[in-house]
Amino acid sequence: MNIVGVQLALAPQGTLQVGGVLACPKCSRSIGQGAWFCVNCGQVLVNDTTGLKEIQKKLQFQQQRDRELMPEIAHLVKPDEFIYFLLHAKRNRYCVVTERKLILFNVFSRLWAHIGASLPTGSEPKHVDGGNVLETSWGEVVSIGQMVYSGGVVFVFKVQTFKGDIQIKFIGGQNCRTIHRNIMIALNHHNTQRRDPRALICSLKL
Repeated sequence: MNIVGVQLALAPQGTLQVGGVLACPKCSRSIGQGAWFCVNCGQVLVNDTTGLKEIQKKLQFQQQRDRELMPEIAHLVKPDEFIYFLLHAKRNRYCVVTERKLILFNVFSRLWAHIGASLPTGSEPKHVDGGNVLETSWGEVVSIGQMVYSGGVVFVFKVQTFKGDIQIKFIGGQNCRTIHRNIMIALNHHNTQRRDPRALICSLKL
């Protein structure tokens, strides 16, 4: 992975670190010395895959668990679609950040709790079993606004899309910061055409 001109490698201890530059034997792209796999083509670069298998098992378990926690909308997430974060609030309200889109479910009521959202003028969520859902692909998103304090215990930020702004509000700054950070990461990965290393590990053939 190359960030601001610095070559980073997924080291055996699971961290990203500066490493020497080598070439992947499969795709010839630059890789960091000590990397477990090529982040471009997924070629495994170590003989002992015990550590990778353990990480993969944990990631795949969490991905499956997230899908089970949102039964009403799990069908909207493809089997190979990596979930960055799922917020499950009371009354089956969900905010889901995946590598392909943002999903908001049952958060559009004026009598909102824990998480709420307002839609661009003229936009309507679609109805599915159990409630209303809005899917916004990262290709439709222009930018993400800063998180701001809105009074009391409410924090908000805006997702600017080609169709208008989606304002997302939360009770509590921690949930708001977590969702905001994951949306920023997912959008950055989309814009730079990169997959999250965790998503790559999930898809490795070990």
